[in-house]
Amino acid sequence: MSPWIRVDFSRDLEQTTSEQIRDEVVNIVNLAVLSKATDEDIQYDIAYVEVMYAVEDAMEIPIIEIRKDVIELLRMSYYVFES
Repeated sequence: MSPWIRVDFSRDLEQTTSEQIRDEVVNIVNLAVLSKATDEDIQYDIAYVEVMYAVEDAMEIPIIEIRKDVIELLRMSYYVFES
């Protein structure tokens, strides 16, 4: 079994939502097993996601948008420095 996630777009169009979710869960579990993820690794990832959501809720600003802003600031500062 390949450690890569299977993507079959034509089949995905025909799948129900529950089938798509099941396939995603199966792919994630397969990747975790193949990469020999331990319980501590999985618990750390779950805790990280929970903290990220708590921070997003507290700030009411998506973390992804903040990351995009930081990246844009770094790009602008790089171009200013280079010119």
